[in-house]
Amino acid sequence: MHDFSQWLQSADAMDMTPLFIIGIIACLMVGVATESSSSLLLAVLSAIGMLVIPSPHDLRTEITQVWGLESVSSECNLPDHELPTGNTRCYVTDKTGHKTLVEIRVSKDGTKLGLYDTDGKALKTTGKE
Repeated sequence: MHDFSQWLQSADAMDMTPLFIIGIIACLMVGVATESSSSLLLAVLSAIGMLVIPSPHDLRTEITQVWGLESVSSECNLPDHELPTGNTRCYVTDKTGHKTLVEIRVSKDGTKLGLYDTDGKALKTTGKE
């Protein structure tokens, strides 16, 4: 099982995208109303900042990175920024395009997650986070 406690803490962090969008709109409105080039420049810099600052990964993305997968099925009912409350089965696709049914198991303390094949054997993590 892989420890997701640090990911859970970072997933709780606020997504800054709405604030950047509000800031960009406000700067554009002020820039147009006052014909100020500095407000327009600030709007452009805010847009660049929004692209540079990474947004928190959702659980599906984190699973693909930790286990070196291509994708987790969209049919898999996973929450975005927390671990599931119970075990679930879904299909994952590896980097070679092979689709496999796995069971996603959650530890009793709710901080660890493991992927297991239909024989109960744990899938190996890639070490990338």
